[in-house]
Amino acid sequence: LGEWVYFSAYQVDEKAVLDWSVRDEVGRHTFEVQRSTDAINYQRVCTLESSTQNKEATNYHFVDRDLGKLGKQSAYYRIKQLGLGGAESYSQSLELVVKSLRRILSIKIVHDSPAESLQIRVKSAIEAPVHLDILTAEGDQVWQGQLDRKLIELPLAGWKKGIYLVNVEMGDFN
Repeated sequence: LGEWVYFSAYQVDEKAVLDWSVRDEVGRHTFEVQRSTDAINYQRVCTLESSTQNKEATNYHFVDRDLGKLGKQSAYYRIKQLGLGGAESYSQSLELVVKSLRRILSIKIVHDSPAESLQIRVKSAIEAPVHLDILTAEGDQVWQGQLDRKLIELPLAGWKKGIYLVNVEMGDFN
């Protein structure tokens, strides 16, 4: 197996970009890119064959296009190097703190006066439950619930005129 030279991870848009380098590669082996959302349980994202047998450093590159679909604030990456005889070694584990992703969640609230109901339309780029709390400006809760549909309609009977706060939770984002 080769000797680890470096391993880096960074975010570009909704993708994680991984770069690593190994030197003194001897024998045929593979690299398994692994991802976790808790830094404990890792899953294989892809497998790459080693480029060559080389004493010099060889650079590798992988783009994880599913970062934006995880619905988490952090993703952890590591590389597992697997040799023919069952030998293995791991890179260090890197945490990638997910930058605020554009358009993970879009909520449109439509209220045409005088209306008897309020329509809330939800669009999401990730698969995660959406939980809404609607509060008065004083902090009194007027509605809470989990959205399973793309459009809900709330009756406004009993709601006072004023400003309302909407708290949205989706996956690890709120």
